[in-house]
Amino acid sequence: MKRFRKIGALFAAVILCLATFVTTWGGAKASSVSVGGLGAANATVYDASGKDVTGQTTLSRYQAYTVKYHGSIADSAQINDGDTTTFTLPDNVQVANAQNCNIYDQNGNVAGTATIAAGAKTGTITFNNDLHGKLNRSITLSVGVVGTTTETTNNSNAPSPSTVANGSDTNPATLAAAINKVGWFDKDDSSIIHWDVVANLHNADLKDPVITDNMGPGMELVPGSVKVQEGYYDNGTFTGAISAPNAKVTTNGSQITINVPSTNLAIHVSYEAKITSKSETNYKNNATISAANLSQTGTDSAMLPGELRGNVVFDEGELTVQKVDATTKKPLAGAKFALFTKDHQIIDEETTGADGLAHFTKLDSGDYLVKEVTAPSGYTINNKLYPVNISDTTKSGTVTVTDTPDNSAQSSSLSSAKAEKASSSSVSGHFSNKKVSSSAQTFAPVKSAHSSASSVASSANAKAHTGRVIAKQPAKQSSKQASWLKQLPDTGDMIAGGLVVIGVIVLAGAGFLLLRKRH
Repeated sequence: MKRFRKIGALFAAVILCLATFVTTWGGAKASSVSVGGLGAANATVYDASGKDVTGQTTLSRYQAYTVKYHGSIADSAQINDGDTTTFTLPDNVQVANAQNCNIYDQNGNVAGTATIAAGAKTGTITFNNDLHGKLNRSITLSVGVVGTTTETTNNSNAPSPSTVANGSDTNPATLAAAINKVGWFDKDDSSIIHWDVVANLHNADLKDPVITDNMGPGMELVPGSVKVQEGYYDNGTFTGAISAPNAKVTTNGSQITINVPSTNLAIHVSYEAKITSKSETNYKNNATISAANLSQTGTDSAMLPGELRGNVVFDEGELTVQKVDATTKKPLAGAKFALFTKDHQIIDEETTGADGLAHFTKLDSGDYLVKEVTAPSGYTINNKLYPVNISDTTKSGTVTVTDTPDNSAQSSSLSSAKAEKASSSSVSGHFSNKKVSSSAQTFAPVKSAHSSASSVASSANAKAHTGRVIAKQPAKQSSKQASWLKQLPDTGDMIAGGLVVIGVIVLAGAGFLLLRKRH
């Protein structure tokens, strides 16, 4: 039993070591990345008109603002899938609704995601592998916010001190012009906006009032969500609400029109809008009230902040391959090159133009391999593997590849010419030694001799051509398959290293058991 316990303990130790190996070496762990420029002190706050209001300590919670950041990531910072960083809002603003977005690079690829919860002061950016190895990386972030200061009165929200409730004032035109428009994001669904309008705030007598509401871009009405009520508006609060009798609602695209029979009550209209585009800087809405007995129209507007948005840009490395004649240094067109990672994974293929240059772009910094896969016409292929480095400082690399002319083509041409000359000489000599005769017997040997010489020449040409193909032209292979890569040296991998470690542990355990058995 003791022996079995020892063997079990040994296997447990091996499993523990294996688990440690997988945990430690099985892949990079997500970590926090330092990104400059995303702190509260780095933020710039703009109002809806684009004015910088960063230094204002009191910003209204009923107004929309935009916070912008311009951050940077050091070239030395290695970003792997799952790595995170944070951004922090300044004290004078807050997030009214939960927001999230993809962060896109300049090529339209997703480089990560950003999120911030409703009411939170700090958001999180989670990266993927898109920025790994990129150079001179910078990030731009835009957050839609509102202010933190609650105002007791908001423009026309409060009734004028000179007015009397229930419309007893004799200036209904002035009173009816008071209208209030507000909006807010749904607390459970950030893609829904609630819009409210209260008109005839001071209960003037209105004849057939009409309320017209206009939604800005990026929204559409949620069908069946419009509600029309009548009641009283007392110091910013709508009370005594009842359904407006015989109110008629019509819609035309983003415009909603509400016709209400004559009334001396405040009119409350509410509805929901669904966000159809998250690219809007702000979500805008305005509403007006008019009536048959009014000489002026009351108007008010509201604005909600746009959604969270982010972008990253970076410098991309470039590799130039120059193809020239080995002797004359003349640029050679038509040479196809393949670019590989240092562990022999193919990246791209490019062919040299008339200037003898092939360009590989959008490269990360690091080490690469270049190989010619198709030689220019009339040249032998260069089978050398060229290493090249794209550094963080130069952001570019250049390699020059030379080719030598395919001399076997000239040799074949000369052989063919000699054979033709020999054939011609033989035929000419034959005709000069024979008398020309019109008889068939005299012409027959001439025809036979010519056929024999031609046969010799054809044989010589065939040998010369066959020799060129076999001696000089390598078998072509598809550059996409890149089967010649099998000949490249292996660089090793983590699995092989892991197996070596496990093997050492097992051998050590076996040796330990043998020693115990002897004692």
